[in-house]
Amino acid sequence: MAKKFIMECIEDYIIQKLNKDITIDDIVLWVGFTANGLSNAYSDIDLLLITANPYKKRYTAYDGEVNIISEIYNEMRYDVEIIDKMQLLQKIGKINTYQNNTNNFHDLFLSEHDLDLICNIIHATCLKNATEYKRIKNNISNSFLCACIKTRYQGRFYNELEDIRGFISQKKYYNIAYIIPRLIVSLLLVLLSHFDFAWIKEKWLLNYVEREISQSQFNINKVKELYSYHFDPNNPDLKKLNHFLSKITDLMNKFA
Repeated sequence: MAKKFIMECIEDYIIQKLNKDITIDDIVLWVGFTANGLSNAYSDIDLLLITANPYKKRYTAYDGEVNIISEIYNEMRYDVEIIDKMQLLQKIGKINTYQNNTNNFHDLFLSEHDLDLICNIIHATCLKNATEYKRIKNNISNSFLCACIKTRYQGRFYNELEDIRGFISQKKYYNIAYIIPRLIVSLLLVLLSHFDFAWIKEKWLLNYVEREISQSQFNINKVKELYSYHFDPNNPDLKKLNHFLSKITDLMNKFA
């Protein structure tokens, strides 16, 4: 779908449905794949509603961390995350005071969901209250955010690499098949953060890497080769697995 057409649909949705949930101080952002040109005809519309009064808003679902307004309007699904503005500012403050230490990535006190939220805000299209959105966005240190992402996913990578070594000795091949894609995702996110791009979304991640990092900066073909690797737990080829692990670890070490 064309971005202009989606924008018109969102504006109509806000007028007809969401306006009753919005006050003059609230911020509404369009985020996710549809906002960043990486969607298809079946993609949902993802919005953020940043408010000082999140508990006074209606919601239809709860995903474990945030309340969500999830509804279908004119044959399109809208998912609106209700974000507590005060908590958001506290998370931004943690990012801006972060001290880089790869060995202590659990000490970030920011979940992958938190980092994803901040990345979404940086890349968002503002639909309501542009002045306040700009103030919040300008308060986010992109370099510190990238450092947080790099630390979080380097830590996840090396932890899961150690898990794979253990699963090989235990012959738990289905566990290995589950972790391999996560290793690749971690590498791609660290790669982006290394080039000062803050991005967490995993779907179509390789497409985003190719779009944002030029061949003159980095040989993307190395990553494509790793991205295409498939481990079959029913017919495990340990020689190929160890070759893959060696190559992906070498690449990750370059960004450490």
